[in-house]
Amino acid sequence: MARGITTALNNKLIAPSVELFVAVELMFDTAPLRIWSGTSDKIINGNTYTGTGSLLDVSGMEESDGLSSPGANITLSGVDTGIISIAIQEPYQNRLCRIFLGSGDDFFEVFSGFMDVMTIEDTGDTCTVGLSVESRLILLDRMVPLRYTQETQNSLYPGDTFFSYVAGLQDRKIDWEMGED
Repeated sequence: MARGITTALNNKLIAPSVELFVAVELMFDTAPLRIWSGTSDKIINGNTYTGTGSLLDVSGMEESDGLSSPGANITLSGVDTGIISIAIQEPYQNRLCRIFLGSGDDFFEVFSGFMDVMTIEDTGDTCTVGLSVESRLILLDRMVPLRYTQETQNSLYPGDTFFSYVAGLQDRKIDWEMGED
């Protein structure tokens, strides 16, 4: 059984026919946007997800065995003006995105990452919003602006003197004696 999948969901997945759904949670500043591939509302983790039917498409997710950071692409077609205004007005980059896969009432999180680039295509008849999402592993590629110095330590923990002893230890010779057992 794959990681994160409950026994009940695993049993559904190995059945001769299975009806899967995908759900997306986008954590915007004003309010989260929660949508799923069904037609009515669905409760997942105590939150209500609005059904979009076949208008929601999630692609690009892949499992990797290394520390690569594959992302995902979310496309929502036939979008109403409320979602368009969120896409235009809300700051969205680096906001959390979670994607769930499930069947019936059983589900598991297949992807968690950060919103990156949003595109809007308005043809007059229909409007499509596309969103690329980066994996959380992308954080491993970003530099952390901290140094192992007394100044950085004091900015994080005022009054801590841990690094004040480093200069005195730098050239100190320490004799290690191995005792006999």
